[in-house]
Amino acid sequence: MRILFLFSLLLICGCAKEVEPTPKELVDGSIQAHGGWENYENLEVVEIRKIVKLFDENGYLESQDRQYHTFSKKPRYKTRIHGIWDGAVREISFNGNEIFTTINDSIVTDSINHKKALKTIQSAEFVFFQPFKLKVSEAAMEYTGKKVLFDSVPVSEMKVTYPNSEDVWWFYFDDGNRCVANRVLHNGRYSLIENLEFQDYKGLSIHKHRKSYFVDSLLNKERLRAEYFYDVVE
Repeated sequence: MRILFLFSLLLICGCAKEVEPTPKELVDGSIQAHGGWENYENLEVVEIRKIVKLFDENGYLESQDRQYHTFSKKPRYKTRIHGIWDGAVREISFNGNEIFTTINDSIVTDSINHKKALKTIQSAEFVFFQPFKLKVSEAAMEYTGKKVLFDSVPVSEMKVTYPNSEDVWWFYFDDGNRCVANRVLHNGRYSLIENLEFQDYKGLSIHKHRKSYFVDSLLNKERLRAEYFYDVVE
């Protein structure tokens, strides 16, 4: 009778549904894996040299741009990007209130370019400070289950949607809680961005090397679109 009871208990436990993590648990766990919230809050400034390579549909290099990103958090907030992209020498800076931008050393004042510049700044911060930006985001987050990326990497998937945006994001966390990939649905097309390598800076684990692919809805790679390299400027 005792053996039957133990067998039944094991059967029940084996059939018990795995407890699903909440989005908050995923984000908090990933923040800890990337250095912790305290190190992020204590970061004063970091300057990054970023190289962006774009590839055409045949896999040939289409363009290569070099940019410098400076993220200042203390004593005052300011983000500055300068370099060459979209065929011009550009500079953008934002102090939380005002946006300043130049193209080929000419000051730009029209509102359309200012909105575009602000979006560039926000996108740069959103990408570089993953997963920390998720903690203070107004986005709707949903745990969407376990996946296997590239037939070999088990991950937890989280869907993220932002107010006033038609884009849909998915974040992928490995067994060590690192954010190892993102997927985005933009203008009806899926892109998958692999976070291939990280670097340590002031206790934080930040981007070093990423690749972006066009993929189908099942995450099958169609072609390489972009490659990104980030190096801290000491």
